[in-house]
Amino acid sequence: MEKASLSEKLNDLIFERELHKREIDALKERCEGYQSDDFAAWNDEVLWAYSQYFGYLAALKMRSVLEEAKKYGYLRAQNYSVIDIGAGTLGATLGAVDFCRDHGIIIDSLTAADKDLKPVTWAKERFNAFFEKAPELTEYFPQVDPSKNTLLILSDILSENNLQTQSWDSLQNSRFGRDFVKAIRSLSPDSLVLIVEPAHKRANQKLLSLRDLVSKEMSILLPCPHSDRCPALPQDEWCHEERSFDAPIRFTQLVHKMGFARRFLQFSELVLGKQDSAFGLQHARVVSRQLKNKGRHDKWLCQAGKRFKVSEVLRRRNETNGAYFDSERGDVLDSTSTTIPAAVK
Repeated sequence: MEKASLSEKLNDLIFERELHKREIDALKERCEGYQSDDFAAWNDEVLWAYSQYFGYLAALKMRSVLEEAKKYGYLRAQNYSVIDIGAGTLGATLGAVDFCRDHGIIIDSLTAADKDLKPVTWAKERFNAFFEKAPELTEYFPQVDPSKNTLLILSDILSENNLQTQSWDSLQNSRFGRDFVKAIRSLSPDSLVLIVEPAHKRANQKLLSLRDLVSKEMSILLPCPHSDRCPALPQDEWCHEERSFDAPIRFTQLVHKMGFARRFLQFSELVLGKQDSAFGLQHARVVSRQLKNKGRHDKWLCQAGKRFKVSEVLRRRNETNGAYFDSERGDVLDSTSTTIPAAVK
């Protein structure tokens, strides 16, 4: 996969000024609140810092997901309305706008929804110069216009809402779940649902459960090369993405001051739509890093509803299996053109 990055213009806006120590301390305190599920009220001191850390990462992740959707031909329209649910400091919205601008895609309208509009209002004013059309703000899940092509964005929503995904009935047992189902049923054929969640196991498995539920309503476009039930869940495993990325020096400095280690951009993704998947039975997605094994090249693949480990001897590399050896997490392999031991040939 290509390196994830934002435009220089957006990077400059997000990291326009260096943070004060009190702002970094406020961000640390908020991060500790996330770990204890005790979400503190927003205060003015944390907004800049939150935007430079979580907002930046949300923008980077959303742009990366859209780049992959474009790669596989899922962005078929030239005009989209963008709806960001749980918009926060508008990180995901900024990533979508950044992507569309660079690829000549026209955004007809922007809508940002969040039950707490303080960070959204701050970000709307802060990034006003970046938006050609200012986003409309709402505390409620907005209605989807079926006559328009929509990019429906949900970033870090499942991990912050008590959304039940054990069954279709449990999904719709909350206001958010009912609004979500109503929205996806209203989408036009060229619209996309883009869901981004943290890479940790609990959040990812919740996303995978949602994936299995909505597969009867929409096509699974990414990351899966199939629409069968997720094979990771019965194995008590999870399936996340990992990208290398280019970051401004101020982000690197902030990560260091926060005491974090962030070598890769890691997240969970799910892209849904009413169009056909770009993949077939012959396609397998790499769902792990290369596993350490002296003299061998081991990876986990997912294909046709099966999750399985492949182990190849390094000295047996040749022209026909080279794609397997060169592949990284997230790459899609064609088992008809490379000699991987596939689940389905």
